[in-house]
Amino acid sequence: MARDFKEALRHRRTYYHITNSSPISDEQIKEIIDFAVMNVPSAFNSQSTRIVLLLGKNHERL
Repeated sequence: MARDFKEALRHRRTYYHITNSSPISDEQIKEIIDFAVMNVPSAFNSQSTRIVLLLGKNHERL
């Protein structure tokens, strides 16, 4: 997550095959989402963003 914005754009990739497995751990996914929710601006600073993260069996059930 230490990459700057231009570097992230330069190394982005498009994935067409979507599976229920991830190359990064569930803990890293949670960390990224927590960081994004805390640092994304909201209208009038209402901080109304909510996230539902389904991993493992909950993801498969959905």
